[in-house]
Amino acid sequence: MVRTFDGKLLVQRLKYSLDSIEEPYTLGLSGGLDSSFLLYLSGEHCEPCVVGIDGAKDITNAEIVARHYKRQLKVEIFSESDVIEAASLVLRADPGASILEISYDAVLAGLMQRSERRFIVTGQGSDEIFYGYSKFIDGRESSNVESLRILLERTAPREMNLASIMQKELVTPYLDRDIIDSFAGLPREMHISEGIGKSILRKSALDAGFETKFVNSKKLAAQYGSGFKRVISSAIKSGIIGNMERINGGL
Repeated sequence: MVRTFDGKLLVQRLKYSLDSIEEPYTLGLSGGLDSSFLLYLSGEHCEPCVVGIDGAKDITNAEIVARHYKRQLKVEIFSESDVIEAASLVLRADPGASILEISYDAVLAGLMQRSERRFIVTGQGSDEIFYGYSKFIDGRESSNVESLRILLERTAPREMNLASIMQKELVTPYLDRDIIDSFAGLPREMHISEGIGKSILRKSALDAGFETKFVNSKKLAAQYGSGFKRVISSAIKSGIIGNMERINGGL
């Protein structure tokens, strides 16, 4: 039997999540497909924001997307001490977080720190649901089952805890239950085409009128595109982040 997917359902559920926010909110915009498509679908309440160290690739990419769609982008430049402070907030939310987990969630922590809005929207979950990671493409993981488990049992709870600590409300449209149920379990070959993941998301975005050049753009993961990973790895090696944990009573 030939398996098909309903791209209109995907777009409808994403829009529903965004339209359900009845006050201005911050969208974490990195310039990648996931967040850029959310920007495209968003209304006037959306205030896109990108965080990164000076010269970060995410900032350049987000500026290009925001300019194309004539949206006012808030750019937040982080110093090394700002990045380390954001990392300490992640450790407060999850003292057992790995270096990689600290690095990508420090981007979220930084976004929450700099936002004046209560609601924070991110593209979390898209890579797991639509086979976006390189490990799916090169065969290191033949399915997304384990990645989804880690996302739902470890990553999402940590990020919700982080939001609670910072008195924010985290909104993750791609983790809508209907989207997970309808798309996450589709065969790998439906998600990966010609060595590129997220085929379903890309086609759905194109059908919805999203700009072709942004659909096909390649982007570094948040921890690398923001420049946070390098700063945090260096701080951990030098003991700075470990010392901060002790100073603050074992975050």
